[in-house]
Amino acid sequence: MSSAFDNIKKQRGSLRKDVGVVSINDLKDKLFNNEPLSEEEKRAIVNYDHYRFVKLNKIDDEMEFHDMYLKLQAMANLWDYREFLKDEYSL
Repeated sequence: MSSAFDNIKKQRGSLRKDVGVVSINDLKDKLFNNEPLSEEEKRAIVNYDHYRFVKLNKIDDEMEFHDMYLKLQAMANLWDYREFLKDEYSL
């Protein structure tokens, strides 16, 4: 029996395929579900996680931290993972 959560995940996945965007969060879902990732996909996750860590650790102000945290969440959910293969996000 499918749960409401499973149905939402399926709908979200089908919408993503329609627009051709695979996000960092999509890749992390694959990883969580023990689905194989390409080396490029793994590198994008590592780059994003490192970028997120560096960005958040530079911030002392609580409001700035919160704003950056939300921005990074949106990036992970909405941006194509290949964006994080660019040099500016690389280790």
